[in-house]
Amino acid sequence: IQLSAAQLGRMQLDIASFDVKRLIADVVRLADPLARHRGIALHADLVPLEMTSDRHRIRQIVTNLVEAAIRRTESGDVVVNLADAHVGGFPVKGCRLQPVRSNSAC
Repeated sequence: IQLSAAQLGRMQLDIASFDVKRLIADVVRLADPLARHRGIALHADLVPLEMTSDRHRIRQIVTNLVEAAIRRTESGDVVVNLADAHVGGFPVKGCRLQPVRSNSAC
């Protein structure tokens, strides 16, 4: 439904600057009980990062990705990594989910 609304130009976005590190730390804190219940260690390796976007939509995306990584990881750790990187020689800040020492189906 949200994709259809976006395609029709009807989706309301609340664009503002926010702290991505704090947002991801909150998502990891809330997802940790699910991870522990499944015997998965959930870690966050974060650097400070400000972003201008719709905080609510970004939170939805990160939550969905973290929960999917937990569900698809049979054992080991899931690490949410927010770090400086370089793509084609240009500095980029980014986020990635990484199953570590696991038998993940991802």
